[in-house]
Amino acid sequence: MSSRTRRRIGLELLTHGTLLTILAILLFPVFVMLKTSFTPFENILTWPPTWIPEPFTWNNYVDVFTGRYRFGQAYLNSFVLAIGTALVSVVFGFLGAYALSRFRFALRAPLLFLALATQMFSPVILIVSLYQIVQSLGMLDDLGTVILAQSSLAVPIALWLIHGYLQGIPPDLEEAAMIDGCSRLTTLRYIVLPLAAPGIAMAGIYAFIHAWNQLLFPLVLLNDEALFPIPLALTRFAGQNVVYWNLMMAAGVLATLPIAMLFSAVQGVFVRGITAGAVKG
Repeated sequence: MSSRTRRRIGLELLTHGTLLTILAILLFPVFVMLKTSFTPFENILTWPPTWIPEPFTWNNYVDVFTGRYRFGQAYLNSFVLAIGTALVSVVFGFLGAYALSRFRFALRAPLLFLALATQMFSPVILIVSLYQIVQSLGMLDDLGTVILAQSSLAVPIALWLIHGYLQGIPPDLEEAAMIDGCSRLTTLRYIVLPLAAPGIAMAGIYAFIHAWNQLLFPLVLLNDEALFPIPLALTRFAGQNVVYWNLMMAAGVLATLPIAMLFSAVQGVFVRGITAGAVKG
């Protein structure tokens, strides 16, 4: 074996070893969360710590759903908020992106930049005014209000993602369809929407994840615990004098699973949508 081959093998071993070390460091908190979720409360702070829960128990997951924390209702609320936000963001994002990519009008470029500029401001600076408006309209403790508030942050990004993808669809296809007698709406339905499906799916996934993890708007706009989504429901496991880490970690695992499963199922579409929008935009 030549010295060049040995150096190449050594460099590859070093690279892979470094990457595996970094991966282990990143996954260690996940391991601790999983381990704690299967550990009884009285054994969490034992010393020295153990790698395997002793004894191993499923009771934490049972208590999260069947106990006084009503985590099943929080699960349902989070799905309603996430799906609602994704639908609103995709519909309005697509309409705005289509208008900005197909029609030429004054202030078109500034409007596109303005949509992106909204992401430069923290929603914290708007929350007081938003609360006062919602309170004056009598719309507190309403999941629909939270969906609209969360959509205000997700729509601009959805617009930009879909706009970049629509830029890669040749307008000649629509013009040819219209010459054949198709209306604008028919062209949208049968030509643009199928071709833009990966970009639309990417925007919907982003909006879903954004809404699933959102804490600020539900915290301010919801007072009824029956309407709490998962981020708010997780705060119930911290009492005044004690934190039930075993239940909190079990709830954290359950909160992470839908997003992990969703991203695993559609990661191909997500990556294609991002790369296509970046290159074609």
